[in-house]
Amino acid sequence: MPIEFSLTQHIAQAPDRVFHALTDLDSAADWMPGFVRIEKLSHGDFAVGSEWRETRKFFGKEATEQFEVTRCESPTELSVRVDGSKGSSRRGEYLFDYRLQPKGAGTEVTLHGSIRGLGRFGTFVGRLFVGQYKKACANDLRALAEHLEGSGE
Repeated sequence: MPIEFSLTQHIAQAPDRVFHALTDLDSAADWMPGFVRIEKLSHGDFAVGSEWRETRKFFGKEATEQFEVTRCESPTELSVRVDGSKGSSRRGEYLFDYRLQPKGAGTEVTLHGSIRGLGRFGTFVGRLFVGQYKKACANDLRALAEHLEGSGE
């Protein structure tokens, strides 16, 4: 059984600006909590199939995971997959689906996360920590909102 969670963040910017910020890997350091570095593994425009390694600090330690874009429909849908076997987690598959909808004078971003392939023990432990994982994702979206709303980008 996958571990799943969802959360929503309102950002006072148009969907195209929010989508651009989510997909602009070169500017991730401007807003992403714990950012260390991003290594692009594919060339060209950000699109389905784009891959990168993202290194961030969590609980005082660096962790690197490999991301792949699985859906990219500007400015409303973005899906990425993390293959845990290629990163610090060493197992599992992490799926993140972002949906951006105009709402009021801004954008409502809904993130649905799904974690699977951790094995029985990993799934048991993962269920204990899903709240912390969800909180980290919420912090990311909040940081993105603060960046976009504060900079006027």
